[in-house]
Amino acid sequence: MDRHTPALVAAEGVSLLRGPSAGAPLPAPLAFRAVVDIYRKTANGAYLLAKTKDGRWGWLSQTDVLTSQDCMRVDPVNNPALRKVILHNGWQLKNVAQEVDFFDFPARSQVIVKEKIANFYYVFAERATPAGGKVLLLGSDPQWDAVRPDICIAGWVPEGQVARWYSRLALWYNQANAGQREAVKIFQSVEDLDLYLRDGTARNVIAQEGPHGVCSSTTPGIPSSKHASTTRRPEVPP
Repeated sequence: MDRHTPALVAAEGVSLLRGPSAGAPLPAPLAFRAVVDIYRKTANGAYLLAKTKDGRWGWLSQTDVLTSQDCMRVDPVNNPALRKVILHNGWQLKNVAQEVDFFDFPARSQVIVKEKIANFYYVFAERATPAGGKVLLLGSDPQWDAVRPDICIAGWVPEGQVARWYSRLALWYNQANAGQREAVKIFQSVEDLDLYLRDGTARNVIAQEGPHGVCSSTTPGIPSSKHASTTRRPEVPP
């Protein structure tokens, strides 16, 4: 019984159970981001025997904890790149001070922090919602630390408020010459950009520079790599 691995409670109010499956809940639910030690699991892996830091024992559903300290991969077999997203709040951008709410539970019961749009995060878990959507558990680093997991794991965010961003490349709109050039267009492919440069046909424009350098997207999410019609300095966030 001495061998154990750390796991992170992934939602506020998770209960320890007296037994696996239909076990009755024990008193004192666990807090979001609490670290427990996992000693064994049921044959199907659905329930885990855990010990809390204050010495209590009980069973947890495997859906209520993170058993890996690493973030998710795009595809563990075919594309092992880390799953990253950028906050966008529906692309209804008026200024970069807009924020996205982070919740302590997949059902979005309590806002625990607000973060500004355009920040990058790593995906640690995803859950389906009753309405057919998804929520994502996000962290600021690709690995959470068992000593201070709250430094990394930020909270749950609706999938509709982030965009997949498997690269850390971004675009910077040069406002110094904004009055001397046309608004920047971002195209879906190099071929679309070439067509625009040849005869001005704006095919598959996924975003366009708006007033004060704000990006106005024409699609619900921007994939990892895009090309602008005007040369810009690439910016790699830290």
